[in-house]
Amino acid sequence: MEFPSVGKQCDSSDCKQLDFLPLTCKCGHRFCPEHFKIHLETCETNVSNVVDELTRIKDVYQCSQIGCNKTSLVKFFCEKCNKNFCIEHRHIECSYDLGKAEEFRNKNEEVKKQFENAKILVNKQIDENIAKAKLKGKNTQKIQLMRLKGKAVGLNSIPSVDRVYFNVTHPKITPEKTTAIFVSKTWTLGRVIDAIADEIKITNKNNQANVLKLRLFKKETGETVSSIMSKKLEDLLKADEIVDGEELLIEYVSEDCKNINNV
Repeated sequence: MEFPSVGKQCDSSDCKQLDFLPLTCKCGHRFCPEHFKIHLETCETNVSNVVDELTRIKDVYQCSQIGCNKTSLVKFFCEKCNKNFCIEHRHIECSYDLGKAEEFRNKNEEVKKQFENAKILVNKQIDENIAKAKLKGKNTQKIQLMRLKGKAVGLNSIPSVDRVYFNVTHPKITPEKTTAIFVSKTWTLGRVIDAIADEIKITNKNNQANVLKLRLFKKETGETVSSIMSKKLEDLLKADEIVDGEELLIEYVSEDCKNINNV
């Protein structure tokens, strides 16, 4: 099996080395792993879209080796037997050219090393962008909390240090509306729901049997905050199951409902 015709020269003027697995920028230029990272920092076309581009990569080439279901980003095609193979099996002793087997193995190690280096670079770039996104999300959350504090309603008897703020969307059977509310972190989840029901003036039958219950859900995911009404709000906050300033939904559901989107 002939070594596949893959690889391009690095477009960096200081490099120009042949790379078997070059990384291609959105601007169309190809680079070795070392100069790809340097290019990303200055390329105007790629700076704002690099994460989306990297995460859309999908495996497309299926290995022809019996018993192997692996796919690869690179087409390792044998021109003699007209089959494609994964990195591990691309050096297989093709019946048309047994004498090339050792050469294929050596070249395979080189390609595999470049592949691993490129994978490390891509993963690092994704991790860096995820970290930046999380930091941006935290800043947005702080702004949301400041806005809620300026208009939230609740019991004035709750000490300022114990107050936790939520923007609560009313049940579907009521006019579409949201209300900023503060409650106490020392309360149980059941008492929090009771207080929210009182503030937005909706019927609360949580102490009755065989009726739909009021439950709190996260607006972003639809997941219930917790099915355990005796849990304290401060414990939910410590476990990051809920955050101060979060968007919530209050809705009438069955007691076993875990996600409002499934209702």
